[in-house]
Amino acid sequence: MGKATTIELGGREYELVLTTRAMRELSERFGGMERVGDRISGDLSLQDFVWIVTLLANQGAARHNLANAANPIPFLTEEQVELLTVPSDLAEFGPKLVEVLRRDTNRIVQSKN
Repeated sequence: MGKATTIELGGREYELVLTTRAMRELSERFGGMERVGDRISGDLSLQDFVWIVTLLANQGAARHNLANAANPIPFLTEEQVELLTVPSDLAEFGPKLVEVLRRDTNRIVQSKN
């Protein structure tokens, strides 16, 4: 795995990780992984965007917590992500989501930028 992709929420850094579990959940929600990249790059509702940020940040927290039970990172809810972000944060998170999908699936996810 390459360099970690992180975001900051509530003064805490969260690593975004596309685990196999997260990939399954994304596929179920969007009808396949091939559709996820297209949606992130263009046609994604705010609710879905917040859900993906929450999912990937919580996967990073879960992986951390497996190895560091004495110093756990708290899990996030979608409501917390909404309250801890402003629209400019979400604009910054978009390219990071694409980066995680590209890196962790070894696919090229096209961005419309």
